[in-house]
Amino acid sequence: MRNLKAIAALLLVLCAATAHAEESTAEKIKRINEQTALLDAELRQLETQEKVAQKKSDISHLSGTASSDDATPVVKSIGGMDEQLNATLLFQGGVTQTVSKGDVLPNGWKVLSITGNKVDVARGSQRKSLIRGNAAPVPETQSQGTGAVPMPPNGIPGMPR
Repeated sequence: MRNLKAIAALLLVLCAATAHAEESTAEKIKRINEQTALLDAELRQLETQEKVAQKKSDISHLSGTASSDDATPVVKSIGGMDEQLNATLLFQGGVTQTVSKGDVLPNGWKVLSITGNKVDVARGSQRKSLIRGNAAPVPETQSQGTGAVPMPPNGIPGMPR
């Protein structure tokens, strides 16, 4: 009879411990689900912000209100070894920036790849290859003129004045 009481007491203790363990597991699952929901919401927010920035950029290009950030930089130099190449880009105003694959430029373009002679970038669905150059770029709106070719100051050599 004593053994039976001891076994019954032991069973009660085991049942209580199991119920407590199940509750803490359930609480843990609930906490993980809440954290996952929060992270999903943050991810959606970042994706929405990226879409808004892209739309603003698209509207700016369509309306012809290009900002100074729209001037495409030129590649001043490329260095590094094997797959670890980096490039120094020259922006409008003479500003330089050294970039690697995956970096995002101030004007929103992301560096996709760097090879020995060019840097491929993308912004949304747009893709560009940046080429080597020594002169800082000018914004597209400033470089668009009348379409006339400038004349040399003394006229065309060999032509009467």
